[in-house]
Amino acid sequence: MSDLILTEQAVPPTPAAGKADIYVDSVTKMLSMKNDAGIVSSYSQHDGWISDPFTWTYASASSFTVDGNRTAIFIFGIRLKWVQSAAVKYGIVASSSYSAGTNLTTVNIIENSNFTVLNAAITNNYYSYLDLPFAFPGRFNYAPTLTGLSGYSNALFSLSGKIMTLMFSANSINVTTTAPNFTLPTGLVPMFSLPMPLSIQVGGVWIVSAFSLYAPSSIYKTAALGAWLGTETSVSIRLSVSCLIA
Repeated sequence: MSDLILTEQAVPPTPAAGKADIYVDSVTKMLSMKNDAGIVSSYSQHDGWISDPFTWTYASASSFTVDGNRTAIFIFGIRLKWVQSAAVKYGIVASSSYSAGTNLTTVNIIENSNFTVLNAAITNNYYSYLDLPFAFPGRFNYAPTLTGLSGYSNALFSLSGKIMTLMFSANSINVTTTAPNFTLPTGLVPMFSLPMPLSIQVGGVWIVSAFSLYAPSSIYKTAALGAWLGTETSVSIRLSVSCLIA
């Protein structure tokens, strides 16, 4: 069997109905395909990103729209890259939905505090099926809503397939409720609500306690320490846990 060799060329004419031309673009040096609607898609084997020929349009700080039914493309976990105001941005698809009335697909991104969608033109838009295509950040910061906790130091998440890793820490904070908790990243819902190990420092002593990973989360003391009083001070928390996403 002989090898298939593709030579570089300019964008070809639109092929006949039911056909598609595959070629190497002489300008971008990327493997590309032009379908019978005249739409060109490109893929770089070097960086893992696929160029999306459709226009993305701002919908909210964590969503955008695209023409047609693209729900088969923008499924949970797909990595995204785009440019706005000369800044490269990244995100992960939480979900997408199609409206026949508007002929638009709305793509929702897992909310993070590193990158948001601006109400501005979106260019150089790509998606990837890889966990870590070139330059994609390994983890994201997010801003949890706190209940009964006076603050936090770090809140981060990463995603590999359907496995979420959550990292949360707080230093010398006050607990002002008997049921302290913080929210998980919007768009990530654990499949199970199971107690997870958690390190907390109360009264200057570090202990292994329990953490219910659900929406919202809940932080528990050990049986020996009893319930939260809602008046604790100088409490520190350390959490790093992985779980399956529904």
